[in-house]
Amino acid sequence: MSLFPPVDAAVLQNNPEFAILYGKLTHVVLNPDGSTKEDPAAKERAAVREELDRRRLAAAKNISSPVPLPPPPPTQSRHQGRPGCGRNTNNRHHNHLRSSNNRASPSPWSTSY
Repeated sequence: MSLFPPVDAAVLQNNPEFAILYGKLTHVVLNPDGSTKEDPAAKERAAVREELDRRRLAAAKNISSPVPLPPPPPTQSRHQGRPGCGRNTNNRHHNHLRSSNNRASPSPWSTSY
């Protein structure tokens, strides 16, 4: 895949100087990904990148055990903090959930208060 936009053949025929420039850019100066082909610092950057990779790998191998994570914070009930919604389910807010034999009623809307 090339980053260069396609140029119509008629444009290249009608503009020979542009055709020469476009040809040099796409075949001599730049790689298909848009990077410079003859970059003097490219070799130095590649050497630095390889050295960093080597050191990262060595550092990862030297880690004996991961740092322990702190325990997660305690979770809160969705009813916690609401008045009348503690653990006691015999209050008026929860009576609609129970019938006389302690089974949940089929619908909280069918129970009369």
